[in-house]
Amino acid sequence: MKDGAVKAGVLRDWLAELRGAEEPGQFAVLVGEIAEAVPALAPEVCRIARDKGGEELEEWARKIFASGEEPEPKPATPLKAVEAKPAEPAKADSPIKRRVFTGDDSDKRFREPESKPEDAAKPATDPLFSAELQSGVESEQPKAEAKPEAEPEAESVKANLPAVIAPGPQGFFSSSEFPTFEPEEILCLDPAAPFDNAQKLISLRAWHRREGIRTLQYWQRAFWDWNGKCWQEADEETVRASMWQQLNAAEKFLKGGKRARFEPKMSDVSATLDALRAAVNLRAGADNAMPGWFGEDRPDGDLREVVACQNGILHIPSRTLLPHTPRYWSPNALDFAYDPAARAPGFEKFLGEIWPGDSEAQQCLLEMFGLCLTDVTKYQKGFMFVGPRRGGRGTIGRVLRGLIGVNNYIGTSLKAFSEGFGMENFIGKKVAVFSDARLDGVRQQSLSTIVERLLLITGEDDMHINRKNTKYWEGKLNCRVVVFSNELIRLPDESGALPGRFLTFRMQQSFYGREDPNLTEKLLVERPGILNLALDALAQLRSRGRLLQCKTGAEMSESLSELSSDISGFVEECCIVGPNQQVLCQELFKHFQSWSHSRGVRHGWGENQFSEKLRSAVPTITRSRPSKNNPKRLTLLIGVGHRPLLDRTAGS
Repeated sequence: MKDGAVKAGVLRDWLAELRGAEEPGQFAVLVGEIAEAVPALAPEVCRIARDKGGEELEEWARKIFASGEEPEPKPATPLKAVEAKPAEPAKADSPIKRRVFTGDDSDKRFREPESKPEDAAKPATDPLFSAELQSGVESEQPKAEAKPEAEPEAESVKANLPAVIAPGPQGFFSSSEFPTFEPEEILCLDPAAPFDNAQKLISLRAWHRREGIRTLQYWQRAFWDWNGKCWQEADEETVRASMWQQLNAAEKFLKGGKRARFEPKMSDVSATLDALRAAVNLRAGADNAMPGWFGEDRPDGDLREVVACQNGILHIPSRTLLPHTPRYWSPNALDFAYDPAARAPGFEKFLGEIWPGDSEAQQCLLEMFGLCLTDVTKYQKGFMFVGPRRGGRGTIGRVLRGLIGVNNYIGTSLKAFSEGFGMENFIGKKVAVFSDARLDGVRQQSLSTIVERLLLITGEDDMHINRKNTKYWEGKLNCRVVVFSNELIRLPDESGALPGRFLTFRMQQSFYGREDPNLTEKLLVERPGILNLALDALAQLRSRGRLLQCKTGAEMSESLSELSSDISGFVEECCIVGPNQQVLCQELFKHFQSWSHSRGVRHGWGENQFSEKLRSAVPTITRSRPSKNNPKRLTLLIGVGHRPLLDRTAGS
């Protein structure tokens, strides 16, 4: 046979069988057949021989291709199955700590490497490192990917200098073009073996050769595709359209060894997609939560402080760039490159104009920007900006969106947020922004839903998020909540927990009539410099250990607490709190009803609900039902008393 007469599918099968051969006789026969049919595969076969049996076996294989005859002595010792070479170990001065994937079902997916040389020869058992898939893709990938100069390019990233990393391969579903192949490279599939077909498709389009890891996952009941910078979720329509196109571009075997178009039917597409889900399934759970890392070369520290830029993965604490890799399991990437020398004079001037002379408020805003770049949520805070029209709130929101990236940002309304599928688009986002927030016309039930969901997000709680046409998503959202409004928003929470979760920014300047319509575009040009300002502020936040409420927003923060809780306002105005105070719950409830009526506020609470809400607002209050002088066993509240009207008048 000549080179052109051998189909790509046959070559893949030959090389895959060669890698898996462990009997010397079988290996020798395969090498002889390949040398006779396709001499151009000599370098690939010799490399496999070296991996399986060392330099002697490599030289033996080379002689077969040179002479066409098997030299003596033939290989006699048992051979081992081989995989593609692992990634090069990290340099000594690199901020990378090597870890080894265990491949078991235990909670600890990573362990420290042991100094055993024989471990390098053990193949991993996890599907992420499938030898069958790896061998299949090596024979299919174009030779251009194997150029030796490509490796140093990925390794050339220096600690303090930006480097341009070559973009990775197109994703499994992210390619917008119809898949086309040369006649000798058309994939041949078997309609009766959908799982085999799925594995062939993975080896062709979803395997990163240099890293030895697949670039497609099925996680949380959705496909996730690596696009060269980060992982992105593929919607159902895109998935099915891509599968139709890929099967339509394939062929199938007929009787007698002939080939014909695959001509997929709906059942073929559904069966292949189901097999693909099984082949790339990633178990849901804390071990595989985003952000995460697959396998070795995991950066030191908290992965939530790592962010992908256009020129590499930025390790924020050390300001070090790492090469892009599908091992970094994250759905977020910035839309620009990291440049440590970049400056943002225009943005600094803008901050000085909206908060003139208030360096503390400017610093707090930059700390918020820096925090939004990460996935760190331990501070459990949201952010609320209140001020006049044309006061700079919209510009701050647009710059924040440009900084973190459109795909990492969700803008919505509080009303939409309260609906059944209102949180579906929050998954995988870094920031959720409520612009021009209003609660007018929102029903009480919806208000309760808004408060509950805001508490869950800011409190780092696990959530069950309802999604259309699929099952619930389970996990913790890493997004920060940012609210922009012309006035304080009344978020009813009698416990006072939610107002305490928000840092408020008071904006007093108005540029109405003198606004610059091109300001946003001017500031977005400075995104690399704004990134550096935000990282500097984040470093100060990290050293301090907590977020600060700027003094100019402190009064507004207190007003937010009073506005959100009628109980707190009632206690502040009409009650005395102290260990020697006591009052019947029935009596205090009547005073509360009268107080609410005078302010036009209506509550559907009963006496028991009032008691519980009062105790949540003032935890030191206890209740009792004494029998002495209390024939009806009425509830007595201990630790609070009713302030007489004269005292309130004198106090005011």
